Amino acid sequence: VYLVVHGSRLKSRAIAGDLSLPLALPVPSGMVFLNEHAREPLVHQVTNVGKDAARLVGIELKQSEVLNAREPISGRGHELKDTYEKVRVYRMELAPGENTGELDIPRSTLIVALSEATVAQTLPGTVTRIASFEPASWQWYEKPEKITFSNDGVSMFEAILFEVL
Repeated sequence: VYLVVHGSRLKSRAIAGDLSLPLALPVPSGMVFLNEHAREPLVHQVTNVGKDAARLVGIELKQSEVLNAREPISGRGHELKDTYEKVRVYRMELAPGENTGELDIPRSTLIVALSEATVAQTLPGTVTRIASFEPASWQWYEKPEKITFSNDGVSMFEAILFEVL
């Protein structure tokens, strides 16, 4: 899975494997795409041919057993964008002062920030944790959690949430 944190125009050339994009394509911030290349190794060169700096995060999904056979995460402040065989992808957006309400986060869940923000994370019966996010920073949830995310900052919090299935 690849997440575009800062978009630009990219070109990909396969050196080994079969993933090539011979044309320079615009890739916007927040774009998520999945490439299945488990049958053989993939070695490819990605070139930024745009005017702006590009930043991507690659996430390797190695788990083959189903971890989370359940309904998608529901609540405020996020939206299910895509479902693949191994992962569900959500976009999270919280304006300053907004919160998600309590979300039931399954095990093996990853949040990657697209923007700078100060976010409070509250788990029932515990002290609230404050996290300072910046683009491409991330948080991994290994075990299931009931958690409320609150934007305690002054700017919009945008992130992508990956629920490994």
